[in-house]
Parts: sequence; C-alpha cells; structure tokens
Amino acid sequence: MVKKYNIHRISKRKSYSVKETAELLSVHTRTVHLWLSKGLEMIERSFPYLIYGEALADFLKARQIKRKSKLADDEFYCMSCHKPRKGILAKAQTIVTGKKIGIDKISIIRQSQCEVCGCKLNRFGAKYATDVVGLLGTGSTLANAVIKNGEI
Repeated sequence: MVKKYNIHRISKRKSYSVKETAELLSVHTRTVHLWLSKGLEMIERSFPYLIYGEALADFLKARQIKRKSKLADDEFYCMSCHKPRKGILAKAQTIVTGKKIGIDKISIIRQSQCEVCGCKLNRFGAKYATDVVGLLGTGSTLANAVIKNGEI
C-alpha cells in the first residue's frame, strides 16, 4: 500500500539521518534505504547516511504526483482495476444530493459500472444550481433526485 506522507513536517534546511527520517515520517528504516536505492539523494556516500530535507521533500512530492491520474469528464477511477475507466452508459446515473457547496453550487454523485471488471464506480462533483434545475425541470425538488441517462 502506498502511503501519503506529511511533507510539511520536513524542514528543508535541515539534514536528516536515516533513523531521523524514518521517525519523522513514521516508516521503517528499511523504507528509507529503499528510497535511497530508488533515487533519493544523500549528502555523501559515507556513514552515517545524511539526507537533505529539501531533497527528501522533493522526492516524496514527485512520488505523490506520479501516482495521480487526471480523469476526463466521462471517466471514473476504478478501485479494482486501479486505473481510470469509462462507465457503462446504460447503467450511468447522476444523483443530485441537494447539498450546497459554496455559494451557488450543488453536490452531485455520478454512478456507473466499470466496463472492464463490472464493479460499481462513483464520482463526486458539483454543478451550478442553474444547470441542475435545467436538468430536473421547473417545480422539481433538488433533494435526492436521480437522473438516469440524462432523464429523471
């Protein structure tokens, strides 16, 4: 399992030993040694190994950025496949929760089924209230409305 580390705890102007780095990020010392073998820069190849705080923060940021995937408007992130996937259009639906986000947006949940493995997909988002009312029609309530394939 890939962990998200709190990079703000790292002082960029300080150097850390392997043990200090492990304690700071709550990982095992072997994990820090693995990072060193994967490209984390150290000050010199002498014992004890010292790591610049700035190099550590940059290394962890690069790992986190590499894990992210940008989704297109019609894509979901499948937790089984671990990849962005398109949903089956016939099973797609949009649920309007009616909860406000900010001043003029309303929370929505888009649901579908993965084309590859068939597992349930969810994508959370927000739409402007005027767009949602346009989908629902006049006189409809926004709370828990379900829109299937563009129809209510």
